[in-house]
Formats: sequence, structure tokens, C-alpha cells
Amino acid sequence: MTYYIVKALTIVNSGTCLHYTIIYLESMNITAILAVIGALIVGGFAGSAMTDSDSEGMRGQGARQGQVVQIDDSIPEPVDFVSARPEIAALPAEELSAFEVEGLAFMREEEKLARDVYTTLYEQWGLPIFLNIAQSEQTHTEAVRDLLVKYDMADPVSEDAIGVFTDKTIQELYDGLVAQGSVSELEALKVGALIEDLDIFDLQRYQVGVDNADITLVYE
Repeated sequence: MTYYIVKALTIVNSGTCLHYTIIYLESMNITAILAVIGALIVGGFAGSAMTDSDSEGMRGQGARQGQVVQIDDSIPEPVDFVSARPEIAALPAEELSAFEVEGLAFMREEEKLARDVYTTLYEQWGLPIFLNIAQSEQTHTEAVRDLLVKYDMADPVSEDAIGVFTDKTIQELYDGLVAQGSVSELEALKVGALIEDLDIFDLQRYQVGVDNADITLVYE
């Protein structure tokens, strides 16, 4: 199953730098993986992904025998997209490029993917961090939805049901991630780290080609 997830991530990201997370997760314990998830979330809000050296450091923390790593299983405060809605709406609706249209449609479902996987794994394992992040991902997918409405774009989320997607690749990825995360708590945490890495990469990928201020605000 791990091979399947690696293959799915490679398809989605066209063979990008996600290899380091996948490789390092294989030798991590639960505490170290929680630390990775936290680092990836912080990196995402800061606008940059974790580097190979960061991952190696996390790997080392988990690998050293007899060392207790104290971590907080909460997550940073999410961007308050609810209070930011007036600011986003007030920004001018500029002409969309084909790349911006593609990005909005894709990120709408990818943020939903993250919410759905975390929600499903929380229901199975009851880990508070999954519920916290699922709530954060809900605000993210709603923010992208608001942009779709603003620009009169079709919403790919025609049925906002858990585990249902229009994009076939995202559907396959969801199915594979949930299957892997259902094996054990450890595998579920690995899935969480993979989701954060994937989300950071795609936000950065689509942000590069954006010149509309409102889209940039949401992607940041």
C-alpha cells in the first residue's frame, strides 16, 4: 500500500520533491511523525515546505534511543478566512488566466481531500490532531469556494459528501490514503504528513502563476 501512495503522489505532482517525506516516514515513530506534521503545517503557513535537512533532523529525533521528544499535538491557528472574507470580496475581480482557473478548480478539491481524509481518520482513530486539522481544512476549501463564486466558475464539488470527488486522480488518491491510514495509528499519521506535504507543494505550484490579489491572499 505504501508503494501505491508513493505512485499516486508522483502522478499528482509530476515526480516532484515529495520523496524525502515518503522515505523518512518509513523509519519514524509516532512522536516523530507528529513533529513532522507540525513542521509541515508551520512551513505551509510560512509559505515554504520543509527541506531535506529538516526532515533528516526529524528522522534523527525519532531514531535516537532513550530520548523523549515533547511535542504539542495541536496545530497553529488557521488563517481566519471567515473574517478575511470582506477583504477578499473587496479586492478587484481581475481577468483569470487559464492557469488560475485550473488552480482554483484543483485546490478546491484538494483542500476537500485533506478535510475528508482527516475527518475519516479521526472517526476511526479518535486522534484530536486529525479533528483540529480537518476543521482548518474546511476553512481552506470554503475560501477557494468563495473565489469560485466570485469569478462565476463552476464548483467541482457538486456534492459536498465525504470521499466524493470529480477529479479521478484526487478520488484515487483519497481512496488510497484512507486505505493506508486505516491500517494503524502510525500509518494514519504518515498519511497526515503526506497530505500536508502535498498541500504545501500544490499551493506553491499554483501561487507562482497567480497575479490576482484575491487568489494570492487565499493561497498564502
